[in-house]
Amino acid sequence: MVRLGPISSSDGRKPGTPTIGTATAGDSQATVTFTPPSYLGKPSSSLTYTVTSSPGSFSNTGSESPIVVAGLSAGTSYTFTVKLSNTVLDSDFSEASNSISPSAPGPFFPPFFPFFPAFPFFPPFFPFFPPFFPF
Repeated sequence: MVRLGPISSSDGRKPGTPTIGTATAGDSQATVTFTPPSYLGKPSSSLTYTVTSSPGSFSNTGSESPIVVAGLSAGTSYTFTVKLSNTVLDSDFSEASNSISPSAPGPFFPPFFPFFPAFPFFPPFFPFFPPFFPF
């Protein structure tokens, strides 16, 4: 007889909590490291880690450390937590990371292209420039 109901403990077990590492600030983003828990839960295939910021709840997922969280505001202090999800259950969130303040992206400078003025006797398609002009 097939029994319908909640998942039994043999079908899915809650994974352990990851240990937060260091958060490093970047241009409107942070790189967050962590250590996986010793127990990954059951089933232990298809694991996903989620890093979430506080404040703002910006998040990103990945299958290993580190994970980059983008979209952060420059000058705002953020901390981060991480949790592990298997296909059945989620772990608890880790302790909070160190506090970081992302920097603003640098200014945009277009690439340098040298400017050669187009003389009436040297159109831009002229294949060479003679070293002197006999006048």
